[in-house]
Amino acid sequence: MYGPGQSLANPYTGILSIFSTRFRSGGDVNIFEDGKESRDFVYVDDVVAATIAALESPPTVSGAFNIGSGQPVDVLTVASLLKHDFDANCKVNMTGNYRIGDIRHNYADIRRASELLDWKPVVKFHDGLARFVSWVKSQQIGTDGYEHALDELRSRGMLR
Repeated sequence: MYGPGQSLANPYTGILSIFSTRFRSGGDVNIFEDGKESRDFVYVDDVVAATIAALESPPTVSGAFNIGSGQPVDVLTVASLLKHDFDANCKVNMTGNYRIGDIRHNYADIRRASELLDWKPVVKFHDGLARFVSWVKSQQIGTDGYEHALDELRSRGMLR
């Protein structure tokens, strides 16, 4: 989930925060693997709408629901879009490294939520990203904990 209000200083909130902070502060961005690994980016308003749909559903509707955009976006595309949006002059490096236990492609199957909750995400990634970038630009550039997070992964043997 992403959107205005998320932490830009916490390197565990995801690549949108990490890359945005790095691009704004002039730091290079390192991409694991080959950049073609994909993730599901769901905008905060869509998560709120899904939550409301679940709360308002009949009592006979229960169980777990995958909430996401249902659309994979590769990491290299994310980096390229953000670099452009922040007019950054820093480098995007393909490290070839990977995190132990990470999966290559991770995006939600939202069919059950669509069918039983009558819910579908409405914010397309490019639109949500534009809203997010606009908000990020209004924030102070904070301290970036990215290198510390990498050091922590290395110390625990989780980065190869």
